Amino acid sequence: MKRVFSLFLTLGLFASVCLAGQTPGIGKKGVTTQSTLKTTDVKSIKGKVESVTLADPLCGIKPEIAVIGDDGKRYIISVKLITTIYDLEWKASTLDKISKNQLVKVKYTVNKEGFREALSIFSLK
Repeated sequence: MKRVFSLFLTLGLFASVCLAGQTPGIGKKGVTTQSTLKTTDVKSIKGKVESVTLADPLCGIKPEIAVIGDDGKRYIISVKLITTIYDLEWKASTLDKISKNQLVKVKYTVNKEGFREALSIFSLK
């Protein structure tokens, strides 16, 4: 019984030492190196809502918001489950409460495929 226990203890120690060198993103001192860090550039746009598309999973439609920015450009931004939406009083709201021509500020990121993804939507007026 002692032999079995010592065998498992030895294998466990050996496995932990071998796997410790294979952890991605960890340097020799256990600190993430600069080359593995990804910076997420958060951008924002202010403008009028052109349209709001609500999710319809059965038809494969994903939620998104189209905003005409102050610069005159049209921005189509997908709305994720983690997107926070606030009304004029800074209370939590939902996408269906946003209407056409409403002034909003949208904070978003651009994913690796080049699509805009909303982090937060604030109603302005």
